[in-house]
Amino acid sequence: MGIKMENFILGDQNTLTFSTESIDNKEKFDYWIETVCKQLIFVDCKRHDNEPFEGTLRTNNLSNITFSEMYTVPQTFFRSKQQLAQLEEDFLIASIPLTFSVEKSINRRPIPSARGDISIFDGSREQFLFVKDSINALIIIIPKASIKHYLPCPEDFAGRVISKNTPTGFLASNYVRTIASQIGRLDPGLESPLGDNLLQLFALALANTKENANQFAPAVKYSLCLQIKRYIEANLHDPDLSPKSIADAHKVSLRYLYNVFEQEKFTVSRFIMMRRLQRSRDALANPENTHLSITAIALDHGFKDTSHFSRTFKKEFGFTAKDLREITFPKQPAHPPLRNRL
Repeated sequence: MGIKMENFILGDQNTLTFSTESIDNKEKFDYWIETVCKQLIFVDCKRHDNEPFEGTLRTNNLSNITFSEMYTVPQTFFRSKQQLAQLEEDFLIASIPLTFSVEKSINRRPIPSARGDISIFDGSREQFLFVKDSINALIIIIPKASIKHYLPCPEDFAGRVISKNTPTGFLASNYVRTIASQIGRLDPGLESPLGDNLLQLFALALANTKENANQFAPAVKYSLCLQIKRYIEANLHDPDLSPKSIADAHKVSLRYLYNVFEQEKFTVSRFIMMRRLQRSRDALANPENTHLSITAIALDHGFKDTSHFSRTFKKEFGFTAKDLREITFPKQPAHPPLRNRL
């Protein structure tokens, strides 16, 4: 199986390549089993025939998410308790055929996927994966601990296929391939947020598959709620921040915004007020802000009316902003004139 460089998605920078190309023909498959399968992806494998074997695996990381592209002949992969014992953490696997449709099954259950579809597997289970066709795929390995922020029970979604023909599936498939092409050239500070965006997009795409619509609704709401909270935190200084402006910024209706916050112990408006008061309290107790007046700090945190700030502050904490300042930074008593101490 000849593999040309122009077929690769991952760039060369920081990408590790493991290939049978320079290995003696009699040793190619043994090299593939021992180096690639057992050491890198923690599986065993079995070839389907005695035809000449070729295989290449290229791998790179985006934050704690591993991107690999595999080019090889049809084969069956096994993961046993022995391989599972080598894993340092549980993970989910997403696989995308890059050039053609693939006929495969996991534990004898057919999972057909077309080019660009995203198949989801649980990497922490004993299983075998039979792949009937040549493998030309992009594989994403995601720690379950990371994706649980958006999919509370990720293992329940193994065996699902995100079709590229759905709007969110199309976006997710193209986003994954775009990110893969840029790994190694990205600013390190962008890796974590881009990884989070990828996980959120996977959650949304799974939520929009017909079979998962009801099952994934809580996960999608949770993901959107986290996103909205981050937006609120970043915009507390804006006195015009409101449920309406938040809904507009996220292109959802007010009704849906309120629905998202039903799982919380507070409303959107209450969350805004609570965080403004907490941030104001922290600022008042910060010695670096002693030069700022209480009014200035209130205005900096989005309050339009200082009297309203004073009332809500006391109601929230049981003491006034002035009390907090005096307790935190007590005034030093003035020293009597020197002649009175002689």
